[in-house]
Amino acid sequence: MHALDILGRLGDLNGGLVRRQDAIAAGVAGKVLTQLTRSGSIARVARGIYLVGRTAHLPPWTAAMSLRGVISYVSAAAWWGVDLPRPADLTHVTTSRNRGRRRDAVDGVRIHRADLRPGERCVVAGVWVTSPMRTVLDIARHASLEDAVAVIDGFLRNGLVALPDVRRELFAAVGPGRSRMQLVARLVDDRSGSILESLTRVLLWRRGLLPPAAQYVVKDRAATGPPASTSPGPNCELRLSATATSGTRARRPSSPTGVAGARSFGLTGTAAS
Repeated sequence: MHALDILGRLGDLNGGLVRRQDAIAAGVAGKVLTQLTRSGSIARVARGIYLVGRTAHLPPWTAAMSLRGVISYVSAAAWWGVDLPRPADLTHVTTSRNRGRRRDAVDGVRIHRADLRPGERCVVAGVWVTSPMRTVLDIARHASLEDAVAVIDGFLRNGLVALPDVRRELFAAVGPGRSRMQLVARLVDDRSGSILESLTRVLLWRRGLLPPAAQYVVKDRAATGPPASTSPGPNCELRLSATATSGTRARRPSSPTGVAGARSFGLTGTAAS
């Protein structure tokens, strides 16, 4: 049985989510999980937690080499090791503008046309891929607001780009999508600790509840630690599970297995009366 089929069956039991230890116990090696994540077939949405797609992708390196292009967009983000909020539907490859193929000419591959400058592409693990900043710009222009913020936060979290540089490039962008790129520049945050925190920030913004600070330090007698997000106002509190420190040891909540959606990521909400 193909690894993606095994993961799909496990995901059916938990809203599409699969724990790493469960996947390994079912016969999917950790190396295979890494390969599927880099190809975009599955998305690592939290530590040891994967969201499973249903499409077996043409390997990005095969698509890029056969089309004489570079891996780009969300496929490039995955190749750079950035976590995606969901599995990629297609493998994305950018080719030069003088190539004649339609963007859907190859099954399972979305072809984009652009004349990349030398600094906008590089070799990673033997494969040509768009640079971190070029990938950030492409995603900010074309992805949904939620996906753009979550993925670009991942680039920031991994140290592949710096927040001042990202905001400068996004605010300087011209052409279609410029207004959304500027909105993305205002919403991204290099302090984001997870995909869920990034998605929650966009959700709060859409509801007019975005707080003035991204994070606050919460202390009690037992532990001290930064929450993943903040209270958006006096009448609503949103709390995400986060690592808490006590002395020199860290405590991390165990990964839930019986629920899906927001609860699977430790999201709880309380409203003040």
